[in-house]
Amino acid sequence: MDKLLKEIVEVFGVSGHEKKVAEVIKQQLKDVKCEICEDKLGNIIVKKGAGSSKIMICANMDVKGVIAYYVGEDGKVRIHNLGDFEAEDILDRTISFESGISGKVSSEVKEKPEFRDLYVDLGFKTREAALRYVKEGDTACFEGNNYEEEDTVISPSLSNRINCFILLKLIREIEAVDKEIYFVFSTQGELQARGARAAAFDINPDICLALSTENEKEVKIGAGPAVVVMQKGLIMHRGIKDILEKNASKLKMDIQLCVSNEISDGSTVHKEVNGIPTGTISIPCKNKGSINEIVNIKDVNNCIKLITYSINNDFNV
Repeated sequence: MDKLLKEIVEVFGVSGHEKKVAEVIKQQLKDVKCEICEDKLGNIIVKKGAGSSKIMICANMDVKGVIAYYVGEDGKVRIHNLGDFEAEDILDRTISFESGISGKVSSEVKEKPEFRDLYVDLGFKTREAALRYVKEGDTACFEGNNYEEEDTVISPSLSNRINCFILLKLIREIEAVDKEIYFVFSTQGELQARGARAAAFDINPDICLALSTENEKEVKIGAGPAVVVMQKGLIMHRGIKDILEKNASKLKMDIQLCVSNEISDGSTVHKEVNGIPTGTISIPCKNKGSINEIVNIKDVNNCIKLITYSINNDFNV
């Protein structure tokens, strides 16, 4: 697996706790000529170029996880979700807290459990012992293996870390000529894209492109990046769709058009200030939300190529 991608997907950073991801990103940009700032929500905003027009490209840094809300006298840790998934989706899965300690998610109810039924047994018999490793408010991510097989990458954190990887590549490849380009690594993307919304209000871009992943039910892995014509909270701006389709044709590149039932940063960004023309481009992802998410590296490289070409030429609507 690419060294940078491996580092990005392995670093701890569930929703609301993205600091370690931000540190990796800032370290990767030490040798790049750009302006880097961090806002009050923890968004990392990277600016290149100067000009009268502003373009924002964003991807969220966080992944789904859980938060400990009570450590019982029996040492069991009660948890709740950080992100959009059901209690039964994580039953029997292994999670790792930021302290490094791991445990399996269990339930007092075997059929259709709710989050109030879930707990993590870390092997401790008392609250006092458990509190040495986990406290109320601590967060945990899902464990899984990271590896590459031919053209595919498998990891539990590809959604949406694969697009943080893409953003880092774009920062190095895009030429900012007569325009300001803002690359936003946003926080709390799994919590209704809160970070991107705040960043958009501050930047007030003329146009925004959000990067996301799309479940294989809607698109085909290896068939090219997906232009999301409609998703929860957003209908893609027609001008952005036309630009991406036109440039994909020029590059002789396959892309896919899809309708999505999910949200992305774009779902909130387009409503900010007095309205921002926005579109989402997604990487097809198999087993999205599982410990074995899968993407095709050709789709990733073509996404980088398409966005780079579009921004370096004409990206006005």
